[in-house]
Amino acid sequence: MTVDLAPQLQWSLRPRTALEAMDWGVRWVSLQAGPLGRAYGPVVLGVCVLAAGVALLWTPWAAAGLVWWLKPWLDRGLLQILSCAMVGWPQERAAPWSAQGWGGWAALRRIVLPWERLSTCRAYIAPVTQLEGLSGRPARQRIKRLLSGRRTLAVRNQSVWAHIELQGVLALLSLGFWFTPFVGVEAPTRGGFDDMLDTITPLLYVLMALLVEPFHVATGLLLYAHRRAELESWDVEQALRGAFAETAA
Repeated sequence: MTVDLAPQLQWSLRPRTALEAMDWGVRWVSLQAGPLGRAYGPVVLGVCVLAAGVALLWTPWAAAGLVWWLKPWLDRGLLQILSCAMVGWPQERAAPWSAQGWGGWAALRRIVLPWERLSTCRAYIAPVTQLEGLSGRPARQRIKRLLSGRRTLAVRNQSVWAHIELQGVLALLSLGFWFTPFVGVEAPTRGGFDDMLDTITPLLYVLMALLVEPFHVATGLLLYAHRRAELESWDVEQALRGAFAETAA
């Protein structure tokens, strides 16, 4: 399967590797920056306000834990937007606040039930339940088939973005040392320094987690599409649909 850079994914019948599919996922986010920004921006703002309230009432680490736990819920709306754009549906049809996205019981379940959060390949298997509408035993069988021979890659995708979050936090923390004029300024005490890190580090994690999550979802979605192309020639199906749509128009 291969895709060309365009406002809508253009399917051409030429094989690509799964790692290339991940690369296309990153580029796909940049192409969909407008629709994603309009839908995801207010969500980010709301989550930041909620995290700030939790940090003030409890601790900053509680705010970081809250955002970490909310990731499966955040993924739903992002997946809805990106998947609709991938098959050429208008953004009005994406409806990220519908039951298929951030609204409804399915979205709430992703917040409440722990196995949604603890999956090691969440972005790769999320389309099975959200886009294909499977649940129970059929969903488990479908996930098993998709993961056959691809589990390591799916786990690696999630691990890569987790490490990018960590590296982003460390990079932002390092800026504080680079731009602090310690010459002629009294250095902070060990206790004051530790308190500062305990406050700033979780807040930086909140920022990086919200920034990185669209890329995580997009790469998982493109890996899922790549696997379906291998198993079911899904790319051929999409190419034929596009051809018939152009003929009908």
